Amino acid sequence: MRRPASRRRYSDERGLTVVELMVTLAVMGVIVAAIMAVLFSAYKETGVVLNRRDVLGQGQIAMQQMTKQFRQATTLNSHSATQLDVSTFTGAGITHQIAWRTTGSAAPYSLQRQQDGGTFITVLSYLTSPNVFTYTDNDSLDANPVDQVSIQLSLGTKTTTVVLRSDVELRNQ
Repeated sequence: MRRPASRRRYSDERGLTVVELMVTLAVMGVIVAAIMAVLFSAYKETGVVLNRRDVLGQGQIAMQQMTKQFRQATTLNSHSATQLDVSTFTGAGITHQIAWRTTGSAAPYSLQRQQDGGTFITVLSYLTSPNVFTYTDNDSLDANPVDQVSIQLSLGTKTTTVVLRSDVELRNQ
């Protein structure tokens, strides 16, 4: 007895059933979700790393500029915990008036620099404390009220606070 052509075709066909297709899609969905979770995590961490790099880079540049200028200072014009004004030499032997100050009413505070009475330029914007400078008189016998300036930059990143410190001896007073 011969089967009808339509029955032969149905029993002979190979392929996926709806159940097999749904299981395959579910497994692929789990795999894609896991891959996306890893990618989003890496993307988020990249932002944290870039923020830390930017904050530390700005802090290091500001610290290098301040230590060089304060080490070469000839006169300490005025000073407090949030500002320091000095007269300092440059490479050409010309004296310049340099002022550094912190600004802001709440964190993040900014560190600004002024040269020769010009406008203040923001050098750093991630300070968690406005008190950057402390002063030491190593010997009270000389006429200079300050012999050493300690600089402490408390830098706030997205995840933590990093502190950069430097002690500068005022050599040319």
